[in-house]
Amino acid sequence: MNAYDDWMGEALAEARLALASGDVPVAAMLLDARGTRLAVGRNERELTHDPTAHAEVLAIRAAAEALGTWHLEHTTLVVTLHHVRGRDPAGAHPARGVRRMG
Repeated sequence: MNAYDDWMGEALAEARLALASGDVPVAAMLLDARGTRLAVGRNERELTHDPTAHAEVLAIRAAAEALGTWHLEHTTLVVTLHHVRGRDPAGAHPARGVRRMG
């Protein structure tokens, strides 16, 4: 296995946790340039009654909070399920500086 497989495995495990609240099992993880996890999020729309609580949005918000900036240069977003281009949740993609999505 390679690093991407490891990251996706972690994201899939996180996605399964969304099932407990009746959410669609999707998760996202934001990594720094070294591949270190900055933040993770899973769908929480049903749990929080928030239509913007998509996994990607929550992961991006958590990473920005952890870094103290919304400039997320040289980061990678790993997502278990991609939205159709042009229909990204709350216009979060591309987030400022996210260079790759996988």
